[in-house]
Amino acid sequence: MDLERCRSEDVDAVTDFLAAVDLTLSGLDAPTVRLWIERDPAGAVTGSTGYELSADGRHALIRSVAVRPEARSRGRGSDLARFALSRAAEEGASRAWLFSRRSGPFWQRLGFAPAERDELAAALADTHQVRLFRNTGQLEREVAWTRALTPADAETPSQNVAASSTDGDGSSGGNLSAARSVSSDSASLRARPTACATARG
Repeated sequence: MDLERCRSEDVDAVTDFLAAVDLTLSGLDAPTVRLWIERDPAGAVTGSTGYELSADGRHALIRSVAVRPEARSRGRGSDLARFALSRAAEEGASRAWLFSRRSGPFWQRLGFAPAERDELAAALADTHQVRLFRNTGQLEREVAWTRALTPADAETPSQNVAASSTDGDGSSGGNLSAARSVSSDSASLRARPTACATARG
């Protein structure tokens, strides 16, 4: 099934879908949020994926990666995540971040490593999810993850990365391999060139 960009008329359906799988709803209609969805033949949303970039474009906050419960355990979630990683890299981001308290093993299989949530919050301070978590006090309860999107970033020593407001994960070898495979891993997904009234890029 093809992915299509989320349009303004899709926001209510996507909101219902993400609420049902207990994911953050903040900023779904914001111009800075890139969001794609997939539907079943009846038009119901069955999956979603996306990200939001930092102000300087170097960091991507992966978000809204979800599959309808009955369609899980078929590799679709991994495909959707790789699609977002690939698109973020194409748009110029060199490092991906995300919050996940329950799905650490899933993200580790995609090259992510534990990160300092304060570094994530600093790198992506203007994103809707970070602002929501700060305002509600939820940030202190969140678990942060990160991985490189480019080989150069994967090879950066952690202390130098931290100095430039990105996170070193201590496993540059694994992330270097993962970074090289971002584009090829998402080749199985095709995105329709649907115009999006709520997101650019």
